[in-house]
Amino acid sequence: MLGYGIIDGGPNITAKALRKVTKVDRRFGRAVGSVSDDNVPLAELVQRLLEPGTHATMEYFSHDRGGWYYSVSVHHADGRSESRGSHALQRECLEKLGVSGVDKATVAAARAVRPAPAAPEPAPTRVPSTIPQETTTMQRETHTINGQTFELVHCPPGTFTMGSPVDEADRSDDEVQHEVTLTRGFAMGVVPVTQALWEAVTGKNPAMREGGDDAPRRPVENVSWFEAVRFCNALSAKLGLAAAYTIREGNKPAVTCDFGAAGFRLPTEAEWEYAARSGGDAFVYAGSDDLDEVGWYDDSEYDDEKKKKVSPASIDCPQPVAGKRPTRWGLYDLSGNVWEWCWGVYGDYAKNKITNPKGARSGPFRVNRGGSWLDAAGQARAATRDGILPGRRGGNLGLRLSRTIN
Repeated sequence: MLGYGIIDGGPNITAKALRKVTKVDRRFGRAVGSVSDDNVPLAELVQRLLEPGTHATMEYFSHDRGGWYYSVSVHHADGRSESRGSHALQRECLEKLGVSGVDKATVAAARAVRPAPAAPEPAPTRVPSTIPQETTTMQRETHTINGQTFELVHCPPGTFTMGSPVDEADRSDDEVQHEVTLTRGFAMGVVPVTQALWEAVTGKNPAMREGGDDAPRRPVENVSWFEAVRFCNALSAKLGLAAAYTIREGNKPAVTCDFGAAGFRLPTEAEWEYAARSGGDAFVYAGSDDLDEVGWYDDSEYDDEKKKKVSPASIDCPQPVAGKRPTRWGLYDLSGNVWEWCWGVYGDYAKNKITNPKGARSGPFRVNRGGSWLDAAGQARAATRDGILPGRRGGNLGLRLSRTIN
């Protein structure tokens, strides 16, 4: 699936209208964000995204508030179709907009068949980590703020292969493998920022799903990227550390990062994946090839023909942190539970070896990583990438602290 939403416009939906939907897939969103003509219809946007040998199907459904629900799927010549956990995301979209029922009204399909694709380039051999694989005991640092204690693991410099092999299930074409070297160590939060820690710093709790008695140990969510960087600065100030971010407030806030500062910040996308792979592990998920061991996700089964679930998900909200097995470096919940904001602008990876990447030079979307309780297993892979507008919030979107080790 490349996109979905509920919005007025139906089969004639345009780029301008699409920018208002609750959520779109990263590649679909990137195309929408790059369109200068607001009147470009959905069909043309879809065709811009198609790879050789594929075709797209667009479906439109009316709903009881007068607008349209739409979905776009891409089908490959070998019979594969991209669904990417769409049923869970569609459910979230429906719930957020308060739609009580969806009735199929009409189905429209757009096909664009292109020449067969060229043979894919062979995947590079994964570069062994420069960190000894037997390393299991990592140096930690502990901080306390208003009675809330939190820990970070020290991640040493090293070189690893970022991205996924071409034969990895659920892989997307923005996960091209490439060698990354990080020359400076950094500290990474043992768990995502919890509701208790956020409230200890800000005095507020923005979480959409606060939970019951275990709410303080659940990840905070429903925070935008801008709110995440402000939180990092506020925490740094309370602990007497130099702020990592300079924030110019206003209608269009601008943020710059001093990576040499000792204060808290969001990890870069490369730091996030390096930590998730414990310096170079090749597991599909953070710490394991079995997601049930390490992460919370939407494990429901969905019948595409009947367009309904055949079994419910075992969870319906974020879970208390550190409830699954940690990675080899002692980090929890990097796969699943909540998506985690990263510093960088979403964009294509470098094609060659790169040192200390910070993200794309420009673009509308900020990276988030890790998947969530609301997404299918494929979204929780260590290599899965996502990018959304920095002002967006969601009940499955949180953050994890990082800071440079000087």
